[in-house]
Order: sequence, then structure tokens, then C-alpha cells
Amino acid sequence: MRWTLGLSLCFVLGLSSPSFADDWEKKAKSLLRASTEEDVEQGAKLCSSNDSKEAAEVLCKALAKPPKDLGVLRKQYAKSVKAGNAPHGLGNPPGRRGGGGGLPEPEDGGESLRLALLINARMSIERHAASALGRLKSKAAIDWMIKRGIKHKSWRVRSEVALALGKSKKNRARNPLVKALKDKHPAVRSMSVDGLAILGLKASINDIKELLKDKSWQVQVAAIDALVKLDGITAVGDLVGRLPQETGRILSEVDRALQKLTGQNFKADAALWKTWYEANKAALDGGTYKRPKSGKTTTVERPIKNKFFSISVDSGRVLFVIDYSKSMRRNFERPQKKEDKRVATGSKSKKKDPASVSVPGETRIAEAKEQALRTMYGFPKETQFNVVIYHYGVELLAPKMIAASPRGVKYMEDKLLNEELGLGTNVFDALDRAYDLSGTYNFDKNYKAPVDTIYFLSDGAPTSGRFANPKKILDSLKHWNRTRKIRIHTVLIRAPAEPGKGRGERRAIRFMQQLARATGGQFVDCKKGMSK
Repeated sequence: MRWTLGLSLCFVLGLSSPSFADDWEKKAKSLLRASTEEDVEQGAKLCSSNDSKEAAEVLCKALAKPPKDLGVLRKQYAKSVKAGNAPHGLGNPPGRRGGGGGLPEPEDGGESLRLALLINARMSIERHAASALGRLKSKAAIDWMIKRGIKHKSWRVRSEVALALGKSKKNRARNPLVKALKDKHPAVRSMSVDGLAILGLKASINDIKELLKDKSWQVQVAAIDALVKLDGITAVGDLVGRLPQETGRILSEVDRALQKLTGQNFKADAALWKTWYEANKAALDGGTYKRPKSGKTTTVERPIKNKFFSISVDSGRVLFVIDYSKSMRRNFERPQKKEDKRVATGSKSKKKDPASVSVPGETRIAEAKEQALRTMYGFPKETQFNVVIYHYGVELLAPKMIAASPRGVKYMEDKLLNEELGLGTNVFDALDRAYDLSGTYNFDKNYKAPVDTIYFLSDGAPTSGRFANPKKILDSLKHWNRTRKIRIHTVLIRAPAEPGKGRGERRAIRFMQQLARATGGQFVDCKKGMSK
């Protein structure tokens, strides 16, 4: 009996010994450096289940050092895709066939698939480690993040810790997050704002509204969104004050925030907003203002300056991502031309009048090209833009963003009209290229890239690329966009004669709706008009 009790006691002591505690740490560290996403995810879950200071340290170490071989792997994969060897059906849900859109099997002996799986594993480290960090709730873990994590030498760690502190829902996280609003790296400031918004304390409104003047537009967007989430009525005066100073995307964001906070709609007219604010200043600044009931709001009508299909174009830094798969040559009963009411810029800039642009043919691709060119010829000359086209491969049509001068738009017109269609619908790699305009896979360079709005067009669901599973694509996009803040508007182009009851068509509609919703954009179904 004594022998049994002694053995049991040794076993219990052994479980609680430092050597046992080290076991899960060693296993987690090993899994977080593994070659498959499944192992990486398991390593992150192991950390979150051992909710502790040590778990926070392991996750932050994984975040601090991006895999050294990731850049090389991505360049090798890009060459493979360009050669027509993109994997298809990768990551599809169980029971669903690969659906390569008629693509033959890659001829590289599975090399592109091997590269894709390695890249997915490497890139998933940040996503899964960040997610696990946000699940830590113990006092020891939160204390470590407040004392050490938010001051870490790596901006990646500081930004993820900021978001994790917000998710902790601990009021004591507010002060370190407010201090992080002055961090030298814009991604940290942006994530700190998001953390304060999640924390939900209205005492943070005055601190957040100071970032409406930040030099980084992504931080400005984060601040505007946070003020709406916190119902920052007392910040309406500050938002109104930004209207005369802002243009493009930020002007649109400020106007949208004012509409949500006040229930009024003055279409970004700074003078009208100022007059209205002065009349309601006491209630707004005092926090007693009540939004009017539906149907009793003030709305001002303004002419559409420019549009892509029926979506208003209000950005000066635009990227088009257009489907050039062979299904785009299918018949499309193009609508009868109506008077184009957008404001023409042709008379002063010697560009074509947008309404005069015409691409012959009753096909989906003809309609897509015509709508894109009309938008480009409607751009003010200071607009910067570019185009990504995709099928099995992906191509950026200009080496860098180009000005919407007559010469710049003509260059892009020649490119669009002469590019050939190909097999497959490689959505993931197209979006990955759109977020990596520098072509360097360097976060800081891409963070500064002059793109804040993407217009994404397709006629179907994804079929090829590193991911063909819509959920995997959306999860990756949401992770990228936490700091990038790019808004994506989506257009699904399909023939009006189609019944709309096919499983593939329903899948495409759902994916395009979710893609727009995830980034605050609008979805347009050409067959049905505008969808919110």
C-alpha cells in the first residue's frame, strides 16, 4: 500500500515538475515551425490551452521571426504559376472535387503543389499564433503582455499583443493600449485603435480621435471605424472638421461615419455638414444627441462623378482585379446603353469622354473591359491606378501604379484589349498579388503602396491557385486586412438568361458577397443590380 501511494505521489509530482511543463513548450515550438498548416495550428492551440506567461512568450517568439525562406518559396511559386503550373482544388472542403475549370494536371511533377503547401504552412504561423494570443485570458498571460509584450522590439509582436489585449476585455489593458497609440510603427497604432474599440470603453474616444490626423491613412481608417463602433457622438465635430482637408477614400470614410453616427446624409458636403453641426452642437458635444427615426433623415442628392458598374468610385488609389478566364467569353446579353451621367473629365485632360468608350462583342469580357475603361477615362488626372488580371496565372499589367493621364489610360487600354484569356479562376493568387504590389513580399513596402480600394470582378467561384476553398481565401484576406484596411468592392458578371439555381452559381454569389462584406465594400450582381 505504501509502495502504491509513493508511486502515485511521484507521478503527481512529476506531472507538476518543470520538466513536464517544458514538454508542451518544446512540442509547441516544434509544431509552430512545422511544414504543414495542420501542425502549425495544433502548436498554436497547444499554447492557448496552456494559458500562461510561457504560452504568451512562445507565441510572441513565433510572431517575431518570420520564416527566412518564405520570400524564396513565394518567388519560386510565382514562376511556377506563370508557367501554367498552378495547383487547383487545393484546400477544397471534403467531398468537393478539385474543380480546376478544365485545367490539365500541372506538368511540374507536383512541385507547385509542394511549394504551395510549404508557403501556406509558413504564412499560417502568423495567423494561428495571433489567433491563439487573442485567446489567452489568464492573469499571468495578460500581465506579461502588458509589461513585456506591448513593449517588444518587434513591431509584429507589439501589434498582435495590442489586439490581444483588446480581446482580453480587461479594463486594465486600456492604459497600455492608449500609450501604444503613439508607437512609431503605423501597424501598431492601427491595431491599438482596434484593440481599444474591442475593449469598448467610451473613455478612449478622446484618445482615438487624435489619430484622425495621423500621417498613415490606414491608422486614420482604423480611428474612424473605432469611433463608429464606440458610438462616438462627441467626436462628430472632429469628423466634420476633417471634411475640407480630406479627399478620396478618407473623405468617403469620414462621410460614411458621420452618416452612421448622426443619421443624416449630406454626401460629403463640408459646408452642409458644418451648418448642421453648428445647429446641433450642444447636443452632439454633450453626448445627448438622438438619431432621427428611419424616414426622417436629411438626404442630399449629388451627381455621380465616376463609377464601376453601379459602384461609385471615390478613391484616388485604385486597383482593378479582373477575371480573364475562358468562361468570360461566354455570351452576355449586354444591357442597352443608357445616358452616362457621370461627370466627364475629357474636355480638360484630352482624354476620351467615358460615355464614348465602347468595346464590341456580346460577351462577359467585353462588358468587363468596357466598364473598366469607362471608369479609367472618368478618373481625375491625379488618380493612381493599376490592373491585375487572372486565370490560371496572375499578371500585374503595369510594373507600378500609373497616373490617370491620357497617356497612362491609353497604355492600360491597349493592355486590357490585347491580353488573352486562359483556363482556371485563380482568385487567391490574384488577391495575394494585389496585396503585394511591390512584388517583394515586404510588409513595410506593401503597407505604403498607394492602394486603398480594389474593384474585384469575376464570373464564378475560385477553381485554382494556392487555395480554391472560399473559406480559406476569406480567412487569409481578413487576416491581411486587419492592418491594410483595403476596401474591396465585388462584381459578379453572369448572363441574365441563366436560371441562377445551379450550385456553382450560388457558391459564386455567396463568395463575392462575403468578400465585399469582409472589407466594408459593396457587392454587385450584374443580373440583379446593387446588393448591400
